[in-house]
Amino acid sequence: MAKDIEARAIERERKKQERAQQRAEQEAQRKADKERAKQEARALRNAEQAEHERDIWQEITNNANNALQVHKAKRGRPRIMTQEQKDEILVRMANGQPLSAICRMDNMPDITVVYDEIKRDASFAHGYARARENMTHTILYDTLVIADDESGDIIENEQTGEKTVNHAKIQRDKVRIDTRFRVAGKVNHQYADKAPAMAIGDGASVTVNAVTVSGRDLSPDDRQKLRDMLMAARAEQAKLIEQ
Repeated sequence: MAKDIEARAIERERKKQERAQQRAEQEAQRKADKERAKQEARALRNAEQAEHERDIWQEITNNANNALQVHKAKRGRPRIMTQEQKDEILVRMANGQPLSAICRMDNMPDITVVYDEIKRDASFAHGYARARENMTHTILYDTLVIADDESGDIIENEQTGEKTVNHAKIQRDKVRIDTRFRVAGKVNHQYADKAPAMAIGDGASVTVNAVTVSGRDLSPDDRQKLRDMLMAARAEQAKLIEQ
């Protein structure tokens, strides 16, 4: 009798350990599947983002080729900028327009003239640096507009009335947001994916930490905080322009 009780107790313990082992294996498999899905999604997002960035660089290349033609056509123009041109360039840049696009306008000097003026005029150089910084605020404000735009997120079948999530549109918006963050990071290291190293003399350097965020990954409260910060930056930008 005692042996039967002991045998049953041993069997129960064995089955208990087997179930615990099975649960552990299932949990490990679940975590592995989740991590693999996350890596696949990240790889897909990176591929789409890289393609979008290639399109941007191709557009930049095309714009550069067009700018070369404009440069050849403007060779005979004066190589001195007026104050009105300087002010207009800074305002346009602060509102997100690239310098290369500005200099293709008929009333603007060649881009090489602008770069020469930056070297000559310290005040204009300072304004140019501030305009580039404000440009990033404008670009990032666009990410909030994209993130807040829910139109097209849901597709409704006109016949059945069934509603489905438009994952393609949401993913596309995410790529647009991420790409703008990457472009902003190239203009302003504050938003760079990789913190820049700053030289401090004697061969030493220090790394400045930076954080990159996606508008669609933010909670409503955090999104509002980011919006308030960008609106404050735009207000400061407006004050500088008025001065």
